[in-house]
Amino acid sequence: MREAIFIGYTDPHGMEFKFRLIHFLANQKLAIKIEDEGDTLILPEVDNIKEIIELLRAWEEDAIRQRENNPHYRLELYLETMSNPAIE
Repeated sequence: MREAIFIGYTDPHGMEFKFRLIHFLANQKLAIKIEDEGDTLILPEVDNIKEIIELLRAWEEDAIRQRENNPHYRLELYLETMSNPAIE
């Protein structure tokens, strides 16, 4: 089954950025593709949502610092999903 998951962060000026993730449940593992203004990140298959969040947090914190050259950017990660048994 294919479902949309949204993550996002808010920058120090209050601007909110949202990323659309699509996951595919195959062999009880999650694979995620992030689409963001032309950037695409395909995460490896992982066993649970905690691993995904750790990978996303590391990637996004690095991306924010690179984009803004500001080490004080903080990632506010949130998830929205519809009936996803891997998250529940």
